[in-house]
Amino acid sequence: MDSRFMLNLTKNVFFFRLCEHVRRLKEDFARVAPYLIVDVVEFFYLQTVYIPVKANVLIALKKLIDLCDKHSIEMLMGILPTGRREIFGNVVLEVRKHSKNPKKNLAVGQSI
Repeated sequence: MDSRFMLNLTKNVFFFRLCEHVRRLKEDFARVAPYLIVDVVEFFYLQTVYIPVKANVLIALKKLIDLCDKHSIEMLMGILPTGRREIFGNVVLEVRKHSKNPKKNLAVGQSI
């Protein structure tokens, strides 16, 4: 296998573990989660991502989005540039589509 692919896969595993720990400490990291999300969206925007890596990073990103409240998601939708906002909006819609919490099943921009 390509050494670059293996490096990306290794980083992916570490990021997934980080998101698991952040999720367990929800009270402590709820305000930090939007900044981590911005970094991941920036990564998706600037890099070509292998499919296995992308799938795991999206799962980890969904864990971070679950930590965010409505205000944090609206703030991110407001501050992200257009291309990054589209990526983030698609991920949020995907998270809300598969969410078990009915309050999170809203389209981006809608209110409760």
